[in-house]
Amino acid sequence: MKINSFLSQIFNTSRTPTKMNWTGKQTKVQVPFTLRDKNLGKLKVRVKDTFIKPSQHDEITISINKNKFSSPLAIEKLDIFKNKNIYGKNIEVQENFRNKNLRLGELMRLMSVAQMNENKSPVMEIYSKDSAIYFHAKYKFQPAIDGYTTIDKAITQIASDKHPLLKELVQEAQQFKEEIWTTESYNENWIDKVNDFVDRYIQKVLEYKLPIKEHPINSYINMKLTRENLLKNKDFFNQLFTNHGIDYII
Repeated sequence: MKINSFLSQIFNTSRTPTKMNWTGKQTKVQVPFTLRDKNLGKLKVRVKDTFIKPSQHDEITISINKNKFSSPLAIEKLDIFKNKNIYGKNIEVQENFRNKNLRLGELMRLMSVAQMNENKSPVMEIYSKDSAIYFHAKYKFQPAIDGYTTIDKAITQIASDKHPLLKELVQEAQQFKEEIWTTESYNENWIDKVNDFVDRYIQKVLEYKLPIKEHPINSYINMKLTRENLLKNKDFFNQLFTNHGIDYII
């Protein structure tokens, strides 16, 4: 099956792409717009910008609704600070709209990626629950673990992985496990090496399409998407915008 034919079955690629417009001076936010989804029909993307005076930052709430009277199918909250750094609070999709190939979580992620790009944010940071680590990694977020206990737990789990395709990474994890007990190893450069390693492990699990539940990172961890990594993967993100019928280019 040709790729265009395959995509047309998942997304309504024949529809006229929806263009996103922007408003705001200090912080740019999306102007609410209507999107047509092949499976869900007309969707309204709403955006609310609330300035929080005590901490001097914008709280952005993005929601997807069927109509103005319905509860959101999905919602995301972001904080944008003066230095343009973004902190992603959460993405929530209504339970009965999860895991149905509707890609609402992906659509919400694209909204925040566009927000990051428009504001030229240096980084978007999140605190991921363990069950969402692979979801965020799929969209180019990388581990930013800095706590000794969390590093130890992640490395220990990887070191015990039995899958033959991950044998070399398991051996590398075992080496890290020996190093973690050496006080002089525990420094910023070593932590960067560990995060790069954990990211490679996660990406290999995704690349080989292995069952995620059999290769868990059973810890809540910090993750980040840097502007450098966003621009490096712009073709990947631009294709996703196209797949969702959105006229937007990074």
